[in-house]
Amino acid sequence: MNKRKAGTAPPYGGAWEGQQEKPNPQDGSNMPGKSKHVKLSSILNADIQKKNHNTQIIQNVSSVTSKLGNANLKQPGGFGKNRPHQRWDKAKEIFPRKNFPWHVFPTPIKDCLNQLARSMAISPLCLPGMVFAFCSAAIGRKATVEIKHGWTEPFIFWIADIRTSGDGKTPAMKALRTPFYDLQKNEEEHARKEQERYDALPKGKKEKAPKPKPARNYFLTGFTLEGIRDALAGHPTGGIIVTLNELSAFITGQNQYKTTGNDREAWLELFDGTPNKTVRAGGKNIWIDKSAVSLIGGIQPDVWRHIIHDKTILIHDETLFRMLCTFEFFSFYELTDEEWSQQHQKLWSDVIIKIFRWADNIDDTLVIKFSNAAKQYFYWYRNNLYAIRNELPDPLNGFIPKSISYIARIAGVLHILSAFVNNRFPHHTIELNTVKDAIAVIRFYLGQIVDAVMYVHSQDEIKKTELVRSDERAILFAQVLRQERDNVENGLLGIGYLYKKINETACSTIFSSPRSFGAYLKNLGLETTGKHNFRGQRGVRCLKWNDRVENFLQQFADIADVRRTVGGHRNQSESLDLSISTDNTNVADVTILNKKN
Repeated sequence: MNKRKAGTAPPYGGAWEGQQEKPNPQDGSNMPGKSKHVKLSSILNADIQKKNHNTQIIQNVSSVTSKLGNANLKQPGGFGKNRPHQRWDKAKEIFPRKNFPWHVFPTPIKDCLNQLARSMAISPLCLPGMVFAFCSAAIGRKATVEIKHGWTEPFIFWIADIRTSGDGKTPAMKALRTPFYDLQKNEEEHARKEQERYDALPKGKKEKAPKPKPARNYFLTGFTLEGIRDALAGHPTGGIIVTLNELSAFITGQNQYKTTGNDREAWLELFDGTPNKTVRAGGKNIWIDKSAVSLIGGIQPDVWRHIIHDKTILIHDETLFRMLCTFEFFSFYELTDEEWSQQHQKLWSDVIIKIFRWADNIDDTLVIKFSNAAKQYFYWYRNNLYAIRNELPDPLNGFIPKSISYIARIAGVLHILSAFVNNRFPHHTIELNTVKDAIAVIRFYLGQIVDAVMYVHSQDEIKKTELVRSDERAILFAQVLRQERDNVENGLLGIGYLYKKINETACSTIFSSPRSFGAYLKNLGLETTGKHNFRGQRGVRCLKWNDRVENFLQQFADIADVRRTVGGHRNQSESLDLSISTDNTNVADVTILNKKN
């Protein structure tokens, strides 16, 4: 393969000279297997759909966390202090940190999630993973994605939200869990009444009457593996969501009641959705052939780092590799009057309830297959990804196979979610564009995973200022500062002036007031002043242009100017499209979806 000259870079979003052409599934030209593998950073940027989305966050910003590579890395993985860091640099080049590709969701879901983030003043990046997990729990084992004969993927997701304390990990998860809570509450009440009715029977009738069934489990917040197995026994779909305020409970709790045991091994089987048979004390057998246990948990960066270091087995038994992570250190989002209204809550709840009712009422598992074009594109991506595995750091290698599995799972969720948002039943075929969207999603997560794993294996503490680069608003602000350097007066720039410039550059309302923007500047560690004269105006609060500003700009010296709307923030005049399509063209009979439990 042709290699670039030192110090050069490909065009923004473009390809290196000599890059392998992307496949054309329509005519079969340039398909995988025809040539040598190529530079993946170019391949991955080659053919993901480019659409205009008013709420999409800055995308394709490469090398957003390059300073992380300066940390001195130690074992495991063979990265001692005497080893060069080229492999981590390669990983960051291939999987640059970028924003979530919001266009993959139906517009009502995308707007609903971003509104939830705005209402809670949190980063929206944790929310897509929660959507994948919650939808998968509703689907259960009533659907599966078949890539080819003998290779199927279940609807199971393990999501890790790695953020500092107080950044809103739990409230958003609870908000999206609401329909599960409502279903569980109704189920518990029904089970209680059935038990009371059974207990009231005369002795003779009670002996002949069947015992009431225990309440079905929709979600769990505390668990042991034995409890999970009990919850799955006799479950109609096998779909359960486990929501944990602290993911560390899942990691440290494995085998906690045993000096020897196979809890971890059993969890790995549950992730794969494979049948599980357990022999309890006393000879009791529990057979589970339909399990779809998804997991969402929050964890603080330092706790994440400490636990993974202490339990190095997680690197070798693939527990860690099964997690889709979002990793954010720096997070300041303005709290405003915006709310996640009843309309938003109803939209989300309606979609989840429709999926549940569909899954509960179909007899046979829906096998969803890739179209031929989608399958060939999937193979092409997978082969190129595998071809560069040996160029990546050892701790990242294990994520590659699981990321390929997740592409199929993500494509399946997007396929089913789109159907129900549009009041249709899902059909049997996943098309090419859905696979491309799933690849865009997994690229986002791989960029997050690179940072999360580097943080685990770094020898020295990583400063928050080095992770500011992951904040798209900081990238945009750095661009504005570079543009306004010549307008500095007496070492000052007006905060109100910069506030207007950053909103103009973003083509959106990033900050609602100069006061909130000033708070953001202080959170960045920059210095502000009292009232001064600026550009002919008196009594203006200003930003001091000093070494702190220069150091801040230096962090973004390698990032190109970006002029895009920042996702998660919309123009106030923009209305939210929350309606679910009622187009009757090819719409399925939704009688089942609308009937009451």
